[in-house]
Amino acid sequence: MNEKKKISPLCLTGCIMSVLSVIALVAGLGLYFVHGSVRLFGNHHNRSFFLSSMIVLAIVLTIAGLILAIRGVITSVNKGHKGRALGVIGIVIAVLMIILYLMGVGLLVHEDTHRNRLRHPRMN
Repeated sequence: MNEKKKISPLCLTGCIMSVLSVIALVAGLGLYFVHGSVRLFGNHHNRSFFLSSMIVLAIVLTIAGLILAIRGVITSVNKGHKGRALGVIGIVIAVLMIILYLMGVGLLVHEDTHRNRLRHPRMN
């Protein structure tokens, strides 16, 4: 008989969620830095809230995509499904996004430390 292998739904979902996390982050940053976005959002605080919301959404999608992609790769090996490449792509994108978030947090901490040194030079 000719049995077609199914694509692992977990691998596919993990890959889609990882890609959506990139789209959410790029959309948030893009709309935050667009020159005319002040008219779109009203003021700086609304833009900052939108950017923060998109970053949180991107982080949640990244973590969920990573978990689903890992689970999908493991179960696709056991069940004989195809689509493992989608799971691996989801894992790679999610790990790169996590590295990007950690770099952003590191830059924020470094900038805050540097700003405090400039404000209080005698304390160092």
